[in-house]
Amino acid sequence: MEDLDPRQQLETFKQNDAYKQLLTFTESLVTRVVDLSSQLEVVTGDLEDQNAIRRDWKRRAEAAEGAISQNPFISVLIDGDGYLFRDSYLKDVESGGGDAAHRLLSEIKATIKAAQLQSLSPDSQVVVNVYANKQGLTGALLEAGVISRPNDLEEFFCKFTQSQTHFQFIDCGPGKERVDAKLREAYRFFLRNCQCKLIFLALCHDNGYMAELDKYRNDVIAKQKTQLIDHYAKGRAFANPPFPMVNFEEVFSNRALPVKRVNGFAPVPTKSSYSSALAAPPTVEAASGFGQGHFNPPPLQSKPPPDAQSSPTTPFASRTNSFKELQTPYLASGVELPTSGDQVPVNRLDQRIDRPLQSPSLNQQRHFEDRITYHKLCNEHYLRDYCPDRNCRFDHSPIDKELKNTLRYTARKIVCRAGTACRRAGCYYGHQCPFPNCDTRRCPFAKAGLHEVRDLEIVRFVSPGG
Repeated sequence: MEDLDPRQQLETFKQNDAYKQLLTFTESLVTRVVDLSSQLEVVTGDLEDQNAIRRDWKRRAEAAEGAISQNPFISVLIDGDGYLFRDSYLKDVESGGGDAAHRLLSEIKATIKAAQLQSLSPDSQVVVNVYANKQGLTGALLEAGVISRPNDLEEFFCKFTQSQTHFQFIDCGPGKERVDAKLREAYRFFLRNCQCKLIFLALCHDNGYMAELDKYRNDVIAKQKTQLIDHYAKGRAFANPPFPMVNFEEVFSNRALPVKRVNGFAPVPTKSSYSSALAAPPTVEAASGFGQGHFNPPPLQSKPPPDAQSSPTTPFASRTNSFKELQTPYLASGVELPTSGDQVPVNRLDQRIDRPLQSPSLNQQRHFEDRITYHKLCNEHYLRDYCPDRNCRFDHSPIDKELKNTLRYTARKIVCRAGTACRRAGCYYGHQCPFPNCDTRRCPFAKAGLHEVRDLEIVRFVSPGG
């Protein structure tokens, strides 16, 4: 039988309905196969690209991981204004700095070994930054008799930094927040640095740091990397620290600077800070400091001085940050000063009126700020003449009358919680806004309702109570 031409066969199939349906189906399959073949080519190309990219990133990740694991380091951040090295190191001009550095390094490595930290090896680098106000610290150590020459501290830190490659002393200059700000920013930087495996913080003497540390209390990375170095007089806020505490008592001093008195005067101080009087709640004083030999305030006058009535209004913030003249109360005609300093002066509305204080001079203000930089003063001891806390961490060493007056003057700017109804003997907190013509809404006296105390005329003295 002679073979039929395919075209003829196709024509024959088309003439049959069944064959027509089969042909249509076959044509659709062929079209689908062609489309899938095109898509397969595209996907195959994409897969090859993705594999190339994945291999490239894997190579980069392995290289980065290798670099990180090869250069782990430990950071030690020290507030040098609060953490003083032991006297034996500071007094040894020749080798004290180097000895202190080596001792600190050995304490750190011993802590790492005891903790069995797998991410750190004995060869891990240790980076130490000591932040301080060198000028103020030098003055305090000189006054305390710890060093004998102004250059001794500089030589100490010179030997300290030379003894170890990554040990540094950073002079932040005077100013309360300069050391704090440097240390906070350094902590944030090292905390997010992958190569930094552990951070030691020496800052437990200052409650102000807790606000920053509390931000990381529940931070997994921070809890793994951060440890605090204990302080002999750590702040109350560190009673419940967010991170583990270690003790380097062989490195840092475990006592306050001794006070070396010269011609009856205590040492003078540059860094602005707060004494315990600013942070403590209002308490009872045994003496007001007026007419009892603590200092010599200006006498109560029979009428307000002209400049007290016409003082220009200035922003509250500028007044609270400086020692400006406070409002001056005055005695009503015929009223005499009481023989007892415990008597409480009141006006016609039975509102307590604060007794006048001598305004500190600029030098006295600076002395006060420097003095409390390195050891805050106990307001109970100095302003009440009695501190019931046998383990008080604040300074009880003798101070001169000018410093005591400045301390009392500073405490006067803190609002008494009892307000004008206070009858505590010698309460050293403020019972009316001390700033003339103050109209600032942020003023704490305004928030306590003590801006309404306008009558500063003392009409009588009442017995203390409460």
